[in-house]
Amino acid sequence: MRTLTGLLLTLTICALSATACTDNGGDASASPTAPTPSPPASVLSGIWTSAASGLPSPDTCANFQWQVNQISGDSASGTFTATCAAGVTLSGQIAATLQGPSTADWNASGMASGSGGLSCPFSAAGTATLQSEDTLRVTYDGSTCLGPVSGEETLRR
Repeated sequence: MRTLTGLLLTLTICALSATACTDNGGDASASPTAPTPSPPASVLSGIWTSAASGLPSPDTCANFQWQVNQISGDSASGTFTATCAAGVTLSGQIAATLQGPSTADWNASGMASGSGGLSCPFSAAGTATLQSEDTLRVTYDGSTCLGPVSGEETLRR
């Protein structure tokens, strides 16, 4: 009788251990849970502007405005403007692709213009991090005919 009791106890412990170690409530035939999909790029839609305005330092830009109005799955696009040192205005197109639930890679390109008939192409790229429903923190690196620019900016919707 002791042997049968010991065997039943051993089998019970083994069964409980196997159940406790599965991720699906002990159902070994259940398929694993699929990862949560990223939200659509519509989280980026709307007009986003810099939280603070002012004159940028020589290697930065300020007064950002993104107008994101084209959405397709995890991609968004629209128009972009910013003001850089020496009164140079950037104006062009922006495109972003979500990389997770709250981050997107973005790039912008277009024309830089300024006093004296200055006109040349620019490009910029970086990462946008959604901090709340109406706050977006962006990093950027780019180039204009006046030289490189880089920095961070907080945009609000």
